[in-house]
Amino acid sequence: RPGVHFDIALALQDTDRQLAANGITTCYHGLTLSWEPGLRSLQSGHEFFAALADTRAQLGCDHRVQIRWETFLLEAVEFMDGWFGGEPQPVLAFNDHTTSTANKLADGSHRKLNEWAERAGISADEYVSLFNDIWSRRGEVPAAIDKVAACARDNGTVMLSHDDRLRCERLHYRGLGVDVCEFPMSREVVEEARHADEHTVLGAPNVVRGGSHNGALAAAPLVQEGLCTVLASDYYYPALSAAQARLMTEYDRSVSDVWHLVSAAPADAMRLANRGRIEIGLRADIVLARLDEHRRFHIEATIANGRLVHLGGHERLFC
Repeated sequence: RPGVHFDIALALQDTDRQLAANGITTCYHGLTLSWEPGLRSLQSGHEFFAALADTRAQLGCDHRVQIRWETFLLEAVEFMDGWFGGEPQPVLAFNDHTTSTANKLADGSHRKLNEWAERAGISADEYVSLFNDIWSRRGEVPAAIDKVAACARDNGTVMLSHDDRLRCERLHYRGLGVDVCEFPMSREVVEEARHADEHTVLGAPNVVRGGSHNGALAAAPLVQEGLCTVLASDYYYPALSAAQARLMTEYDRSVSDVWHLVSAAPADAMRLANRGRIEIGLRADIVLARLDEHRRFHIEATIANGRLVHLGGHERLFC
């Protein structure tokens, strides 16, 4: 509920159990860092990093962080080097939702203004005033992006561009060393990324629902064309296995094809060379799943780094 917060360690423990039950052994928490007060603030980001550091060793799955940096949060630049040098090293996604907010406020589209303000814990008038202050500094943003990208390159940090709409945006980020295209918004961006052999990430809920919830690209046809290489759970963990079932049923994809989208390909995109496949010498991340008559996966057991972290009701699997 808005305004209701629980201890981060408690939330991480609950999330850990949900991940394991859905056959997920490695996760990246999408940590949005924005100029907004409240949940997306720089302070909240520091608190999350601290809580994860204190809790991570007690969790069954491998919990990591994707810093979703709202590029207008100029105050975050000074902390990036420290975060990039941390263990486990986070990945970085470049986000710009501020420009679209400016467009909505300029043309009178205030439909979500109260929602944004409530999330930030301030009034609508205070939100608009704060936004105007942030927008007045937009000329500083390109230099900040260049500085953060250089810092990430120096640290070997994986970088993603988020919601690219135009081919020129993908080309710009590629020039900065950003080689993962996350949630592209147009076909020209997808085709440009794949032409350069870059990973393209779309949401598994998109596949399950038969299209995007916000009118963006439909993921399943792009998977079929080889233009989507990675499926992310996004906002719904069970969507990973459900998306695989739909791709097998409606697009006649094999189990190995669909599993690659949620295992080996994401590991490759995140440069995690020690997982994503079952091979001697790699992490023992193993999911035991039952495929029913409707070609739906049922996660029976999850093993993360050799440790049993989830066991369903079918103990006979271990007899």
